[in-house]
Amino acid sequence: MRLWHRLVEPTAAITDTQHHREARVIAGLSLALIFVAIGGILVTVSRYTDTQKVAVLPACVGTALFVYPYHLSRRGKVQGAINALAVIASVLISSAIYAVGGSTGRDITYYYIMVTLFISAFSDASTRSYG
Repeated sequence: MRLWHRLVEPTAAITDTQHHREARVIAGLSLALIFVAIGGILVTVSRYTDTQKVAVLPACVGTALFVYPYHLSRRGKVQGAINALAVIASVLISSAIYAVGGSTGRDITYYYIMVTLFISAFSDASTRSYG
């Protein structure tokens, strides 16, 4: 648990308790998304045809983009991290749907619901301005 705490603790000096907590949550969520995306790719890749595997490769490599919101949240830039997470997730979901197609691609569309829930859960945080 100490390692996780070190990984999500903001590097920027944040005096506001709520802002500090939100930065930790977004950093943790970004890391969790990286791990879940990699795990999901490894578990589902056997279901793909060779053509689908080649087509989904950019989306797999795009998983590394989640490092950007992680970096922003560690620096205390919560609003930017929230927006970056939403945009990156939406782009990766769209590219995976296009690449995989068929019923598997249709199943992937359910992840759009997760992005919508994420944005609504943090909408209060994303509209705040921290100086």
